[in-house]
Amino acid sequence: RARLSGQTVEVLSAQSLSVTSPVVDHLESRGTTVVVVTVDGTAIGVLGLDDTVRPHVAASLALKL
Repeated sequence: RARLSGQTVEVLSAQSLSVTSPVVDHLESRGTTVVVVTVDGTAIGVLGLDDTVRPHVAASLALKL
């Protein structure tokens, strides 16, 4: 949460806001984390966050287990 020019800006999970839409459903079906940007409680945008696992990471994790 932040204050910007007198307005409250928040980035929240789509699930915490119970936001559903075809775009959100599509992104979540791909395993994408979906967040919603709000200004003063009004949703103004949706962001999809993905992380690509690099090939060497699996081997590194296996060594630590």
